[in-house]
Amino acid sequence: MGAFIGFNKTGKRQGDVGAGQKVFAPSHIHAFLYRLDFDVDGEKNVVEEFNREPDKNPKLFRGLPPRARCSWTPILKETGRSLNPETFRSWRVVNRNSKNALGHPRSYHLMPGNTGVFRSDIRYSEGREGAAQSDLWVTRYKPDEFGGMEALVKKYANDEDVEDQNVVLWYWLTFHHFPRSEDWMHQPMVWSSFQLMPRDFLDGSPLRPR
Repeated sequence: MGAFIGFNKTGKRQGDVGAGQKVFAPSHIHAFLYRLDFDVDGEKNVVEEFNREPDKNPKLFRGLPPRARCSWTPILKETGRSLNPETFRSWRVVNRNSKNALGHPRSYHLMPGNTGVFRSDIRYSEGREGAAQSDLWVTRYKPDEFGGMEALVKKYANDEDVEDQNVVLWYWLTFHHFPRSEDWMHQPMVWSSFQLMPRDFLDGSPLRPR
């Protein structure tokens, strides 16, 4: 998605790779759209968004950092959501009726792996990259809704109820690739990832001695 020519402060073009080869590699964005179909102990699941927001009127106590409010907010309709590093935003798919011995509902927690946020200019892509205007999309499962960035925005995410439904997450994993000398002419492997963390499936740590 998108190629960008980089320049340093002196105006010199950056991105030349391959000694003696006169090869130029523009910086660009890699973007991978993951379709994640969940059934957490059944089809009736809820998507919740996590945010950590510091106290607006902090009261320091014995040198400890200000308190913060952590919240899980349910997403009730099909929609797109954006990352917010300032609140450690993340999402989980939870079954409210399936609980461990401690009474905590079982869920899968999506921990984003993006190091930045990319928004394509839909004016130059004829609307094909409208799906990239959000980092996560939530839709209700339908067997014929499987692929296509344009369809995700224009057809799939059409404001249907997603509370206690069979839900699907569409997650964008993006990273910026600024070419380096070692990329020519056989580029080494580059890793980028996100986590799907099981939350509260067990009653305690699996490493706990029995």
